[in-house]
Amino acid sequence: MSTQAMRVASPPAGATSLRNRVRTMLAAGVDLLFPPACATCGKGGNRICPSCAQLVTPVPDTICMQCGRVQATRRATCAQCQAAGPSPLQRVRAAALHTTPLREWIHLLKYEDRPDLAPDLARYLAAALALPDWDGMRQSIDAVVPVALHAQRRRERGYNQSELLAAALCRR
Repeated sequence: MSTQAMRVASPPAGATSLRNRVRTMLAAGVDLLFPPACATCGKGGNRICPSCAQLVTPVPDTICMQCGRVQATRRATCAQCQAAGPSPLQRVRAAALHTTPLREWIHLLKYEDRPDLAPDLARYLAAALALPDWDGMRQSIDAVVPVALHAQRRRERGYNQSELLAAALCRR
């Protein structure tokens, strides 16, 4: 997948760039003084260490190709999608199951002020996209679009986690 094929929708130029630059510089300074440690096991060197990353549960190949639900057997679409009939939704796919430790990392990113985890999670997403399971899908990705976050939530959090993930993924 070319980097040109992956674009991220972003706010108008300058809207959040100063805040992001300051946050990046502060994070780099903190990393120099206090090297990163794994968010799960505490091992130094990475925010998500390779050992903990291997504990993430990959999506099985028995998923609905339309909605992404895990099914008992392998078939193109699940019973719910078949019953619902035609849908404008063509395909939904997750990089991994929402179980520990991935669930913990997402919680930290969203609710525990850990935007520093976004690049590591994006690295995991990029690795998942490189797997053979995604061969047919990679070519059809036109854009990576972050999910909008309510303005109040963005003010409280100081960032949109999906925007951070999308931007980090597109930089890969």
